[in-house]
Amino acid sequence: MIKLNIDLEKVNPEKVFICGCDVTLKDILDLIDQGITDIQLIKRLTHVGMGFCQGRYCIDTVAQIIAWRTGKNLKEIKLPVARMPVRPVKMKVMANEE
Repeated sequence: MIKLNIDLEKVNPEKVFICGCDVTLKDILDLIDQGITDIQLIKRLTHVGMGFCQGRYCIDTVAQIIAWRTGKNLKEIKLPVARMPVRPVKMKVMANEE
């Protein structure tokens, strides 16, 4: 996990993008302030982790933000798990080539 190198207290949350999906720090903080600290739910509500990186970079960042904002230990934050399709699907079908 890459440690955040910015002081979150000193930035404008509306201008800090968490991921390539245009999710801002403000989007994440607003949900945390409403009591939503489950990354899977945050992912569903904001689409963080659903862009080009598929969460490889931004999900760790969201976990660190949750830990920072709530005062929890980072190890207490549950990361989402990847889910495979219900049944095998050919990639060309998923790419809409068939």
